[in-house]
Amino acid sequence: MINVLSVKVGTKYDANYVNRLLKMCRRTITDDFNFYCYTDDPSGIDRDVVCIDFIDHNISKPVFNKLYLMSNQLATQLFHQGDKCIYFDLDVVIKQNIDCLFDPWLDDLRVIHTSWKDNYHIDVGYPHFIHSINTSCMTWSAFHVNDYWQEFIDGKEFFLELYTGMDQYLYFTKRVRGLLPNKFHSFLYGFSAELKPKYRDTDTGIFIIRDDDNPLDLFPVCLFNGKTTIDDYMLYYNKYYADSISSTISCHIP
Repeated sequence: MINVLSVKVGTKYDANYVNRLLKMCRRTITDDFNFYCYTDDPSGIDRDVVCIDFIDHNISKPVFNKLYLMSNQLATQLFHQGDKCIYFDLDVVIKQNIDCLFDPWLDDLRVIHTSWKDNYHIDVGYPHFIHSINTSCMTWSAFHVNDYWQEFIDGKEFFLELYTGMDQYLYFTKRVRGLLPNKFHSFLYGFSAELKPKYRDTDTGIFIIRDDDNPLDLFPVCLFNGKTTIDDYMLYYNKYYADSISSTISCHIP
């Protein structure tokens, strides 16, 4: 079974982000799926979303709460051995079919390779903790990735002091690299601070800035990073979705 997961903890994102993500997944995933949100406030979330009760692990940096989704503790409650899990941040825009994420499938954790970053940023690395992965989208099989959560929670104080974000923990401590299918991450749209998309030319290997009138047509997923805002997200979401659109793809609720 396919399980789509999200996290809404704190006040940065409201319930509308969860509801929009559900709508996008219904439009872009062919097979049936379950949709979950790990949240400390389920109010306003669509009734078709299964809300997972928040457990306060006293994590001072909210982004690290995503790691709990990989725990065997949660998998025992919700999933079967080998179930396919896919995670999305709430501020992504999914605009084309993403079935390529499921074939081929790997049981271990896969994240995005930041192909839009230039070589300088990738090479700087430790001790500046600049890396080449992004966890706005992740895939794994249930009961195969508990170690990513367990090591973090066992050394929580140390890792929260050392790293500003979860991506750094996965890259430098757990040696996770961007292994999502090339068809997916090679078409990933990454924004720089000036909202200029960068991509690697497949022939020359050089990073090029695109200035297309509507460059998002080239990519199935729009990932926001850097100095982007809610207005940026809504601008691109509204290009592809309207609240009146309903899905013909079913979403099973366990």
